[in-house]
Amino acid sequence: IKNLPGFGLLLLVKNKEKLSPTSLQMLRDINIKLAQACIACIKNRELEESEKRYRDLSELLPEMICETDLTGKITYANRYALDKMGYTQSDLQKGFHVFDLFIPEQRQRAAKNFQRGLYNQQPQPNEYTIVKNNGDLFEGVVYTSPMVNDGILMGIRGVMIDISHRKRIEKELERRLKALYPNPP
Repeated sequence: IKNLPGFGLLLLVKNKEKLSPTSLQMLRDINIKLAQACIACIKNRELEESEKRYRDLSELLPEMICETDLTGKITYANRYALDKMGYTQSDLQKGFHVFDLFIPEQRQRAAKNFQRGLYNQQPQPNEYTIVKNNGDLFEGVVYTSPMVNDGILMGIRGVMIDISHRKRIEKELERRLKALYPNPP
C-alpha cells in the first residue's frame, strides 16, 4: 500500500488472476496522474530555479532595477535601488509609485513615457532628475520594457542609471570650450 497525496492510495496486489478491465483502466488513470504530477513538480522546480537565478542576478548588478504593476506601483526593487534611493523593504511593502521618484515638473512626462513603455518592446532611454527618499536629487537615465506573462501585460521592468558624474563632466567640458572659444564661428 502506497499513500499518494492528492491521488489516494495505490494498492498493488500480486494475484494469479488477470486484472479486470475496470481495474486496468483505474491503474492507467493513476499512472497518468502520477506522470502529470511528476512533470508538474519538475516544471515547478525549474521555475523556482529560474526565478532564483533572476533574483540573484538582479541583486548582484550595481544598477537600480525595479518592476511596477500597470499603475506604476513599484512591486520589486533590487537591494542596490533601495539603498541608493534611501528606501527600505518595508517602504516597498507599504507601496509607493515610480512617479514619486521624479521631480514634480517631470512627473507628467514620466507618466507619458510609462504608458509608451508598456507597449514598446525596445527600451527607450529617458533622462530625469531623480528624487531620493530624503529629498536629495541626482540625474538618472531610465530604460524600461514591458513585462508580459502568458501574453498578459503585467507592468514595466526598468533599470535606472545614475548619470550625475557624466553630467558634471559634460558641464565642465562645456565651460572649458566656452573659455577656449568665447565666440564660436
